[in-house]
Parts: sequence; structure tokens; C-alpha cells
Amino acid sequence: MKERNSVDIFVMDLTGKIVLTQNLGTMNQGDNRTTINVEGLASGTYIVSIKAGDEIGTDKLIVTH
Repeated sequence: MKERNSVDIFVMDLTGKIVLTQNLGTMNQGDNRTTINVEGLASGTYIVSIKAGDEIGTDKLIVTH
């Protein structure tokens, strides 16, 4: 992150429905890591969006059990 911000994670199925959210609170500038508990999600492909302040990053997440 470029600066200290509140961070939220949204996991969506391929229809765009939000199936998981996680608020990470305020995180410091720089590289940060976290773990997402996907036990409640079915195996498949999902879209993950990470919102930090005005910035949003999106990537693919593949869940296998």
C-alpha cells in the first residue's frame, strides 16, 4: 500500500455475488499479508477484491478442498 489505510477484502462468485467479506482494519504502508478462511466456500473459482482507501485490486482465487 502507498499509505496507511483501512483495508477490506471481498470474495465474489463468478456471478458477482459477494460470498465472503473480511475487514482487516487499518494497515500500515508497505507490503501486508493476511489469510482468508475459505472453509465455507465450495470448490471453484472466485474473484477477490481488496480495497485500501481509494485503491482496489482484483485477482482470481481458486478454492480446492
